[in-house]
Amino acid sequence: MSKPLLGVYTLETHGKTWWRQNQMAFDTSDIGDDLQISEITPRKSAGGTWVTGSLHGHRFEALVFNDHADRPENEMGLSRIAKFWLRRESDQKEVCHFDRGWDLEPATEEATAIANFLAAGLAEVVEAARRHTDL
Repeated sequence: MSKPLLGVYTLETHGKTWWRQNQMAFDTSDIGDDLQISEITPRKSAGGTWVTGSLHGHRFEALVFNDHADRPENEMGLSRIAKFWLRRESDQKEVCHFDRGWDLEPATEEATAIANFLAAGLAEVVEAARRHTDL
């Protein structure tokens, strides 16, 4: 069963930028409220930037690139994310894993919502960090 990425969230601006869930069966209105980026580390060998953080009771790691992948199947939607790992902290269970293709599609609606949220905006967070630091 394929879980769609992108298109689930709508980016809106009303004095701030936020994402609204528009087709999940549970309330995801607070997804993103507790986003914590703990580390942003550029890769020296092959480009891209590793991002580590937490969100909605989950820990994630993602490899984000400046540009889209040459082969669309190597990118999570149109996110510029080539690798993505998501673990639910309550039981330490891996609930999503993408490594230039799906190894483990989001296992829950919550994991799908988190993956969608990060796919919709994580590359922009990395770009903003790069502009404001020496990354």
